[in-house]
Amino acid sequence: AQAHKNEYQAQLAKMYETMAPEEAAARLERMPDRKAVEILRLVKGKTAGAILAQIKVDRAAKLTEQLLT
Repeated sequence: AQAHKNEYQAQLAKMYETMAPEEAAARLERMPDRKAVEILRLVKGKTAGAILAQIKVDRAAKLTEQLLT
């Protein structure tokens, strides 16, 4: 079961990494913080940065704070 979850998470990360940062940000904006942080942790740092740059400043700050915990 864990292997399947890891495979799904890897696929999800790839999907978000191939999206334009604006598109990924638009989707994360509509997600609960916990899920958005989960996705940001799965993608490469450069991708996460590009996505966060497209999210409203207050929300990006909140998500970044949660990434640190």
